[in-house]
Amino acid sequence: MHQFGEQLKLHITPVDVFFFVIEGTPSIQVGEEIVQIEEISLVESPKDILHCRYN
Repeated sequence: MHQFGEQLKLHITPVDVFFFVIEGTPSIQVGEEIVQIEEISLVESPKDILHCRYN
């Protein structure tokens, strides 16, 4: 089980979303998958899929 601090609420959007990480190493959830992202990374979340960011 992951331990997280603050998070963007898990939600769905009607458009594609991109997370671009400038600094830090947050975890990003797209669908059922949660991955930790490195600095200067881009993650795509297709429309109509649950997604969120964890600090």
